[in-house]
Amino acid sequence: MLSEFKRVTKKDGLVIISTPNILVNSPDGVVRNPYHTQEWNYEQLDSLLKEFFADVKLTGQEYARYGNGKMSVGKMAEKILYMRGVRKLPLKMQDAIMKMLIGKPMYPLPEDYSLTAEKNRIIKCKTFFAVCSK
Repeated sequence: MLSEFKRVTKKDGLVIISTPNILVNSPDGVVRNPYHTQEWNYEQLDSLLKEFFADVKLTGQEYARYGNGKMSVGKMAEKILYMRGVRKLPLKMQDAIMKMLIGKPMYPLPEDYSLTAEKNRIIKCKTFFAVCSK
């Protein structure tokens, strides 16, 4: 796939790729998500992409809804609402609880995510993004 991406990319073109971080999504090394054919860690992805592209910039998508990672009422409520059994509550009810606590719906909005280019933070992200060029 990467070979074909490189072949069809124009001289000044970019290839943008996202992939799950195996260390976060499948920490035991077994990919269980049927929609993920492969998952990579930071070093594997960086090394693989550099085999095909001269310029590779990796970033990580951070869940930034709760800021600097401190435990908050919203974060605690979200954890409870994701628990087995509790997560079966109707979404309208979950949304009402979260809106009452933090003014946002249960499921994240686009502004609840940010990209980081710091390796020590990228390696902890659930999703990697790579921008590659020839």
